[in-house]
Amino acid sequence: MQYAVVDIETTGNNMAVDDIIQIGIVIMDDRTIIDRYDSYVYTDQPIPPFIESLTGITDDMVSQAPTFREIMPDVLALLQDKVFVAHNIHFDLNFLTGLFDKAGIHFQPRHCIDTVDLFKIVYPDAESYQLSALAQTLDIQLDDAHSAIADAQATAEIMQLALAKLAAFPKETLIQIYHLAKKMRNDIDKLLFPLIERHQTVSHFPVLKGLAYHLTTIDAQKVTIDESLEAFYRRIIEVNELHFRQEQLYLTELIYETMLTDNMQLIEAEVGSGKSLAYLTAATYYLAQHGENILLTTATKALQQQLIQSDAVLIEKALGQPVPLILLKSKRNYISVEFVKFLLDDTKENHDILLLKMQLLVFLLAGQSGDISQLNINGGRKIYLDLMRTLYKGRQDTYLYQDVRKINVPVLGVTNHAHLLHSGKEGFPGQFSHLIIDEGHQLQEVALEHTYVSWSYQAVKYHLSQLAKEEGLVFSAYQQLNQSKRSLDELAVSHFELKAVIQEVEQLNDQFFQEIALDSSSPFVRLRTSAVLPQLLHKIMAFKAMTDQLDLNRMVNREVNFVHQIYQQITTALTGGKLVFVQPGRNYTAATLFIKDKKLGDIFSTQLFSHFDSLTLLSGSLMLNQSLRHLNPLLDMHQDNITLFAPVARQDKVTFFIPHDMPEFHYQDHEAYIEQLSLYISSYFATEHKKMLVLFNNYQMISEVESYLKDVLETTLLVQTPQSNAHKLLLQFNQLDSAVLLGTQAFYEGMDYQSDAFKCVMIVTLPFIHPSDRRILLMKDELADSFNDYQLPYAATKIRQAAGRLIRREEDRGIILCMDKRIVEASYHHIFDSVLAKYDVTRGDVTDFLSLVTKKEAADKK
Repeated sequence: MQYAVVDIETTGNNMAVDDIIQIGIVIMDDRTIIDRYDSYVYTDQPIPPFIESLTGITDDMVSQAPTFREIMPDVLALLQDKVFVAHNIHFDLNFLTGLFDKAGIHFQPRHCIDTVDLFKIVYPDAESYQLSALAQTLDIQLDDAHSAIADAQATAEIMQLALAKLAAFPKETLIQIYHLAKKMRNDIDKLLFPLIERHQTVSHFPVLKGLAYHLTTIDAQKVTIDESLEAFYRRIIEVNELHFRQEQLYLTELIYETMLTDNMQLIEAEVGSGKSLAYLTAATYYLAQHGENILLTTATKALQQQLIQSDAVLIEKALGQPVPLILLKSKRNYISVEFVKFLLDDTKENHDILLLKMQLLVFLLAGQSGDISQLNINGGRKIYLDLMRTLYKGRQDTYLYQDVRKINVPVLGVTNHAHLLHSGKEGFPGQFSHLIIDEGHQLQEVALEHTYVSWSYQAVKYHLSQLAKEEGLVFSAYQQLNQSKRSLDELAVSHFELKAVIQEVEQLNDQFFQEIALDSSSPFVRLRTSAVLPQLLHKIMAFKAMTDQLDLNRMVNREVNFVHQIYQQITTALTGGKLVFVQPGRNYTAATLFIKDKKLGDIFSTQLFSHFDSLTLLSGSLMLNQSLRHLNPLLDMHQDNITLFAPVARQDKVTFFIPHDMPEFHYQDHEAYIEQLSLYISSYFATEHKKMLVLFNNYQMISEVESYLKDVLETTLLVQTPQSNAHKLLLQFNQLDSAVLLGTQAFYEGMDYQSDAFKCVMIVTLPFIHPSDRRILLMKDELADSFNDYQLPYAATKIRQAAGRLIRREEDRGIILCMDKRIVEASYHHIFDSVLAKYDVTRGDVTDFLSLVTKKEAADKK
């Protein structure tokens, strides 16, 4: 079979007015590229600057090119009797057919393949399906992206890889994908049929319920260490050519002793103490000596990556073997073979659902643990997958990941705080004897997100639609039941009765959300009662009685019970006096209802502290004004269990500069504030300083400052947006010799700001939680005074963490520039005193700031 892989470049996206300016065609015979065609195309339209920047095509390049009518015979001959292939086929095919139509030629390929769909099927875990991103992932050369011939060539080469991958699949899987593809809107089945016809490979994959799969196995090696803990630590330091630090050794020994004596220990180990290497060394040594599984939990993915990819590597270099570190997520994060079978058996089929089913068939063979988060799905596919996971109640499933309990050597599990808390008392404690919590001050914030459940109007409406639509779960099952009965008299409930009741439920649901979202003046509104809810609960109970009487099928019963439980849960919470509140949104259809059904103390006592033999909690910022009170109810009762490590003296390394020439900060009107801090940034770089990290509380202020700086700074300006990957942005910042990074609170902690030159961190405003943040409301029934006992300590801890970005190593020097003078002038300034006490604090104007920076840098060079 021959394929014509096509890409075109145009002056714009409007087929009615825009012109084609380049066409590239690559001809494939089966999996072999046999021909290429490339031509610029004349247009009398000026090429827009954006298109010129995107494609590299200029007016001069097309001024002497042939018109499309002149090359039309050649193009038509290449496309004739071949499968038309393109990446985002709708654009390329429609543009070309429109041009052929204008010439009076009817062009309609017999078969078409959109490689976006094809690549989504074959590479379901790709981060992006943009051609350039996918080419980079698959190591396909595409140096000239948005050149028609380069894009066509890259598409063809990725298609070759995709065909080779498909050809290696078990024949049963190819046939299953083929039957699903036949129902798709393009002709991927025509590509699959020759592969099935010629298939000769003997499959070695196990098969369950007719599905071939690849079970992930973990090849963990037992760790053996025949020396003392101190000797082991010294060997790690020596092999990696690190500085020996007595404090770090003591920290390692303390953590080991805590596990050995089944104790609880809180450790404040400030930035520079090397706590990650210390606890990983202690855990590895304990693992080797005592053979008990140890669980390590961190706050973020970035910290997990640092632990696995950096700290563990140092230990492995000394050991001469891998450390048995296993990244852990809950079962709900993984695909099971039985669930895929359940989904394939579902009769609902549209383009998105068919695509997802094929992706899962491929994903079963990926051998990458079956982690659902690796699947690149969104929109309708994600909604459908989430729904089916809600409906599915599997038992004894064959998950693709390997259970820790089935690994025959002791391991170190690595997870995050959210999963640790979500797993409950039946989760990790059954598999791990000891728990080490890094960045422990964040545990309370994460736990707060586990104290409530939420129901958005859209989520409830979606589940109701499964009960109300003719093609939904209930009426599809009812239709099947109806066909099996000889007469309507045999049915306990009529179609009309069912329809009438569920329509009333839908109407009452709309009335309920209109009622609770009536007040849109506040970001959150406390809900104490509802006039509509009793009627709604009564009506859904009546509908449930009808479906129970009909005994339709298990999936229907589950979904009806699920919807009933939503309204029952809300009713129980209101009558029980629990905290129930509403986030109104633009209108009632954007409203979300929250129910706080747990207290923080209950989460910690039932899910953490009483279920491990030992617990070590570390953080760079536990104490605040010599107290743990701000971490009540997490840690306040454990005040006597804390040990402090402060190995790096900061007074002679860092100055904390607080300007007195900044205007007062106001949330609603801060233009003058933005202008003045932009002056500080531009003045700093005008003195030839190289790097600055600027920390904001929101993206709006970042955008405003960017607009001031982009035309006046000559250095690279890195800007975080809601779509940015903070970890990648930091890597880029660290690789540059000169740059300013404008970032949010994502950069306040856990990030390593690297620079050989003088460092500067600017804190734009005190990092208070925004008044509309739901955490404030959630803490109101936990503390007597949520502002003084929660919001203020939170801001002070964040300031401490932000300052920690500056001093990571002994040789680091720099200045912290806090633009918000409330830190020393506000009535609540005392809460920040213990933070500032660690630094040399100076006040002044922009001239004083620049003079201080110059003096500090000159002193450091001596």
